[in-house]
Amino acid sequence: MKRWVAVMLGVGVAWASAKAVYAQDTRTSLDDAIRGYEQSSHASANGVVEDWSTHRVVFSDPPQGSAAESKVQRDSRYWMQKLSTHMTAASSVDEAALSNLVQKFRRRRRSKKIARDWSVSLGSGGSTGAGDFPAKFSFTTNGTPNCTSDFVVFNTGLAGSGTHASIVAFNNLYKSPTCTTGTVPSTYWAYNTGGTIVTSPVLSYPAGDQVAFVQSVSGVANLVVLKWKATGSTITTLTSNSSYPNCTAPCMIQIPFNGNRADTLSSPFWDQASDSIFVGDAGGVLHKFSPVFNPGGTTTTPVEVTTGGFPITVSQSTTKQALASPVYDSGTKQIFVGDGHAAGASNDGEVHAIATAGGTATLTNSQATICHGIGYADPPLLDPSASRVYFACGNDQGGGNCSAAGVGCIRQFAENFASGSAGTGEPLGTSADAHIFPGAFDNIYLSAVGPTGNLYVCGNPGGAPTLYRVPLSNNVMGTPVTVATLTGATTSATCSPVTEFYNTTTSTDWLFLSVSASGNRTGCTGACVYSFNATSALSAGTNANAGMSSAGGSSGIIVDNSGGSSSTVANVYYSTLSNQACGTGGTGGCAVQATQSGLL
Repeated sequence: MKRWVAVMLGVGVAWASAKAVYAQDTRTSLDDAIRGYEQSSHASANGVVEDWSTHRVVFSDPPQGSAAESKVQRDSRYWMQKLSTHMTAASSVDEAALSNLVQKFRRRRRSKKIARDWSVSLGSGGSTGAGDFPAKFSFTTNGTPNCTSDFVVFNTGLAGSGTHASIVAFNNLYKSPTCTTGTVPSTYWAYNTGGTIVTSPVLSYPAGDQVAFVQSVSGVANLVVLKWKATGSTITTLTSNSSYPNCTAPCMIQIPFNGNRADTLSSPFWDQASDSIFVGDAGGVLHKFSPVFNPGGTTTTPVEVTTGGFPITVSQSTTKQALASPVYDSGTKQIFVGDGHAAGASNDGEVHAIATAGGTATLTNSQATICHGIGYADPPLLDPSASRVYFACGNDQGGGNCSAAGVGCIRQFAENFASGSAGTGEPLGTSADAHIFPGAFDNIYLSAVGPTGNLYVCGNPGGAPTLYRVPLSNNVMGTPVTVATLTGATTSATCSPVTEFYNTTTSTDWLFLSVSASGNRTGCTGACVYSFNATSALSAGTNANAGMSSAGGSSGIIVDNSGGSSSTVANVYYSTLSNQACGTGGTGGCAVQATQSGLL
């Protein structure tokens, strides 16, 4: 007992010192981030969302006092990035946390090893989808885990029915000693929405009380806006309610795309400031829906906008090509999107910018047919601070450093690119008619004023999937560095998108990605998820830090809070792309949680 008292006295001294240092050194920046989030979202901060869009709109550090800083500070995603990646573990420490720490210490004395991963079946053939992301809501903006209110949402890719949910959410996410009551995870809610969801969902913020997604019903794309309620593991069937949002949760509204068009590639992008969703369709048309989530507290029914130039035909070819997912710069009110390519066509596979600031949508098109093969089938990567947008192509024939013979290529465009521009490109291995996702910036880039740092892309679609580092100096791309060939001999294997997360607790910058087959890196062979420690710029020949089997590869990967190597809250989430044995629910496509450190 005396020894325990002595330990706790030591903890108390350290605690008091930590509080004092923290109050002096970091409290202002945390307050600024929370205050900025509240101002940009016009509400008290309830929580932070991570979905596909927060991986495609990211912000380098703008110069203080600049027009760029003023622009991006009006965007809620900027403040969510700050809250997610610029806080230390001390930001979540208070007296209640100290009590929790004591309880954790007692439990850890009894058990030195803690299992931290889980997987749950989404059903046979169930998957979030290649290149698509689950969405996570964290209740507190200070990183403290909440076993009840933190949840992660997965679309299943399966037709909704009484026995198969089309979309499902899990809570009670964190294993002991963080969450000690009930099954980990628990099914928070599971809904049959009457269609099939094959692209990424998005969550409202700051409350996280609604989710929007595109589902197909008899070949027609519909935007669904859903107000959820915790209903447990029983699958609840929902139908469209015209009184939405003035209906009792759980309820939803379903809005068919104007023209009854299909959509199999484009995920909805929500802009909070205008309460608008932008999404493309399979016929080259960009749609706008507004209002959507009513974040200001109004109760107006969501509708598709058919004024101001919307819906706007974006694809320029005679046979209109499908649009990928769009991204939106709320500061300049511009939308960026690519379209697909058809063999022999001469006016598709292009980059498009749609300006909306004047009240009427106007279109600017890049050089014709830059991207052959499947064209641009994936969303770009946008840095509003630097006014640059990046598109990746598996079979690029736009010239410049990416030769006319065709290579895998990453291209950078200025947001105000001129009509007919091809931007600037850097080659990423041999060409093929396959996806290349546009990659992720490292923390060096995101924290530098310049911007200067690195862009990591998994490329070489015609050969073995390869992780490349593309250096940037003051917005200029340099020659790519081949970091690691991720598979053995040339295969038909593909990569997932690259996800980056800077863990402030451990001062570690992580990269996460997967290969669909033939992986040969540390920790896993075959279809695998890998992690790389990119705290310093990765050099040629760097191996993965860890790997874990994932049948068929993985969907896009999202990340939750900062934490130490033994923490139960420093996790990643994704779905497998093929069936495997899951920890809960038998064999199927699995929703997975794994640790950042070691992918345990």
